[in-house]
Amino acid sequence: MSTNPTRNPLALIKIGREASRVIPGMPKRIARGIFINFGVFLVLMLISNGLAYFLLLNPMQNWIVSWLPDKMDGLATFLTGILMIAMVIGSLFLAMRWSFSVMHLWYEALAEKVLLHLHPQLIEHKNSGGFGEMLIDILKEFLVMIGLLLLSLVPAVGSILAFFWTAHRVGLSNYQPYNAVLNAHKLQEYRIRLKFLGLPSLLPGALLLGVALIPVVGWLFLWWMAMHMVIGASWTHAQRLPEDLVETS
Repeated sequence: MSTNPTRNPLALIKIGREASRVIPGMPKRIARGIFINFGVFLVLMLISNGLAYFLLLNPMQNWIVSWLPDKMDGLATFLTGILMIAMVIGSLFLAMRWSFSVMHLWYEALAEKVLLHLHPQLIEHKNSGGFGEMLIDILKEFLVMIGLLLLSLVPAVGSILAFFWTAHRVGLSNYQPYNAVLNAHKLQEYRIRLKFLGLPSLLPGALLLGVALIPVVGWLFLWWMAMHMVIGASWTHAQRLPEDLVETS
């Protein structure tokens, strides 16, 4: 079966809005999720910024200043500025990905509602992703952020590559809940398969990152968009599943 993920993030949001109107209880779940996710994001943003500054930016800044001669203060300031920009973007990325990790059961519940609405013959499953699995995801994303900061130091192309990598990782969050639900239903053969740095992950991820750079209002709107993207991606692909779909043993 062809999956062909949707490339247009605005189309995903539109599909998600239309789907949420016809699925019972979905609008209320989205409204609650936005404010819960907003609070989680703020807390994780503070944590990620603190970790990035004390563990990465401050030691690297001190190393740059000590490594360069006194006559090259301008270069040291320039490199420090690049690091600070990379830290802000990296912290946003980290807080977003951590938010998805902490709220993964919420997003998987959205995808589950979509799947069961379109295929009511399936039995509801509760994804039992444990606390240990969440901690592993959180640690993995922190290591990725370190890689992004180091990549940003590469002259000319470093920041561009870091942005593409970040957008791809954030964009994956739109499809992971649906794939997790399919795994729970033992329907792995229908999983959405995404290419590395492909447009179906890059464009939605870039849009979410851009919105995340707008303080407060953008952070609220960010999760409205993210939830509708998850619903839109789930709806698009669940519609393509066979009508007589049954779970495999």
